[in-house]
Amino acid sequence: MIFSPIVFHDPTIVWYQTVKNEITDENKIFIFGSSRTAPINIDYIENILKINNYSFNIYNLAFNGDLPSKRLISINEIISMNPSIVVYGIDDRMFGTIYSKNLNENIINQNQIPTFLPVPKELFDQVLFLFTNNIVFDKLPKSPKIVTLQTLQFLKSDSQIPVTTDNTSKRPFSLSPNTEIRNETIIEKKWINEYKIFGKIIDPEINRELLALEEIIIILEKNDIDVILFRTPLTSIYLDWLPNAENVKLTRMINTLSNNLKIPFYDLSENYVDLKIWNDESHVADNVSSLIYSDDISQIILFEIEK
Repeated sequence: MIFSPIVFHDPTIVWYQTVKNEITDENKIFIFGSSRTAPINIDYIENILKINNYSFNIYNLAFNGDLPSKRLISINEIISMNPSIVVYGIDDRMFGTIYSKNLNENIINQNQIPTFLPVPKELFDQVLFLFTNNIVFDKLPKSPKIVTLQTLQFLKSDSQIPVTTDNTSKRPFSLSPNTEIRNETIIEKKWINEYKIFGKIIDPEINRELLALEEIIIILEKNDIDVILFRTPLTSIYLDWLPNAENVKLTRMINTLSNNLKIPFYDLSENYVDLKIWNDESHVADNVSSLIYSDDISQIILFEIEK
């Protein structure tokens, strides 16, 4: 078994080392985000901009499990590539806690009166989160098993290259797009089988990911790179599951950040709840029938360019 000290928190770094001498185009737009941002069709957006007499090469750098604290690690590489705009798709998972619950366990409804004594496991989870909710911890090496898995994931032969079909691809980390559009009944059944409980949005003063996002924006803006934030779309199934108070708290928190730093923020979370474009409860299908998502992103970019 291989035990490597290298942990690739952000595949952007290895990708950058591969393509830094090849991507020389002046007008670039980078799209950041998790798998919820991956379905954005960059060819479609480039074409919309071209029709409006704007020439940009767009790179969708979304990867699974993205967090601002991970993106912050590769901020120097991003700056050196000098994009004109960074469009960042954010979501509730980045800023909150979610607890997995086995269906056989007793689940206390949030509307019920809780017990006076805390559940030991939940108390441990909360204490552990407070300990790990900081950028310093995120940079520490994890267990040998995790290190090995993360290392192997981004190694190809003997070189530190992201395993992609094309390392110069404009979507280097989107290897297995979810193209199928599923009906609501199937999505809901699948979601119930994966039942989780949303804990809470961490308060802004101690929210590692919010602080990292703020730092990213400040650094990019200082380097004349414009930033656009948007919240990724969700199904009604997911929105019904997400506690309303936490949903409101997240919106307020990001709006405050947007206002303080004077950058645009677009909330798409409820835009497509009635549309049949979904692969699951929180992912738009990567499908030509779901191009409304890409079209809205193109209109946002166009609007911000023409301000």
